[in-house]
Amino acid sequence: MKIAGLILAAGGSSRMGDENKLMIPFQGKPMLNHVVNASLNSNLTQTFVVVGHQSSEIKNLIQSDNIQCLENEQWEMGMASSIVAGISQLKQFDGFLILLGDMPLVTPELINEIIVHGSADKIVIPIKDGLHGNPVFFGSKFRDELLTLYGDCGAKKVIQDNLSSMIKIKIQSNTIFKDYDTKESLESVAGVA
Repeated sequence: MKIAGLILAAGGSSRMGDENKLMIPFQGKPMLNHVVNASLNSNLTQTFVVVGHQSSEIKNLIQSDNIQCLENEQWEMGMASSIVAGISQLKQFDGFLILLGDMPLVTPELINEIIVHGSADKIVIPIKDGLHGNPVFFGSKFRDELLTLYGDCGAKKVIQDNLSSMIKIKIQSNTIFKDYDTKESLESVAGVA
């Protein structure tokens, strides 16, 4: 199976104030780089990063020939616009793992644990204590539905409309919930500048 990793990194980080959260040092390197490295070191076929706000600065962070950046010219329209901008350019894949650029604790092992359950007609979601987390895998069957998304709610609608196609993977770690989009959330993590 050919699976694309799609890292969403186009947003304006409005809750972080005047800093772009993806460039803030997190345990020694920019937050986004943790997600990129996890993706590159996993079993994903290829990794793509959707850029928008401060796209040239974000591209400069990613020092890898194995990453392709995809532009989201409508990034101000919310997270769904980044999903659409990315998925619309990924026709040759059997599935997509949507990763959030502000979840630096995601590991290659977690990615592999999710995608090993993936198939063209399944949605695979990590859960802990009954709560859904990220990243989420979508088989290519859901491509057209993903392309109809809008707003800032991500792909929840596609999941809700296809509950019978969902596979839930129980995860022991809280990393599937750990996104950092405020200064307070970052200050709670050791080793953050």
